[in-house]
Amino acid sequence: TATATERATLVRLGLLDTLPARWRPRARVDLREVRARRPVYAVETLSALTGERHFVCGQDSAACFPRWKNPSHLKSSATWWYGCRPRSEGRAPAHFRRLPGPFPGISSTEIRSALALGRSCSHELFPEVSAHIRKRGLYGLKLLARLKATLSVHRYEHTLNVAALAETLARRHGADPDKARLAGLLHDAGRRFS
Repeated sequence: TATATERATLVRLGLLDTLPARWRPRARVDLREVRARRPVYAVETLSALTGERHFVCGQDSAACFPRWKNPSHLKSSATWWYGCRPRSEGRAPAHFRRLPGPFPGISSTEIRSALALGRSCSHELFPEVSAHIRKRGLYGLKLLARLKATLSVHRYEHTLNVAALAETLARRHGADPDKARLAGLLHDAGRRFS
């Protein structure tokens, strides 16, 4: 995982630093949620912002909108937009507007999972973001490095496959995919020791 501060750095590297020059003066990363050091809900953040507010999310998140904290207040707090990914499921509520054009075909959840399983995400991430994740060992890369150093090549590959299968089964059966993946990664961690 990554701390809120690390995620804010990744947003700056992957979004703000890549914007066209004419947009940069108008864009910023608001750190009020990071500074709160507690769970902060969208309804709180939108209430604290002034001026015109637009909220953009993926279709999967939009479909969950009725379960968000205080959805009736949220609905009037911003203009709501969603992007439609290939393979997206669920319907966005009627107050959402669909973003025109294609939306990235991979979600942040899928990227975090791929990283934690040692897969390359170089086609999905900006080089600066990938470099920062590798340098800091985020999203399980520190654990993978330790496993790779202590397990045989065959055992390491087996471990990655078991972790991927455990995550898939957890998703299918409503269990926590992150915990299942971690259990899969660690299932043979002590195998080389007597």
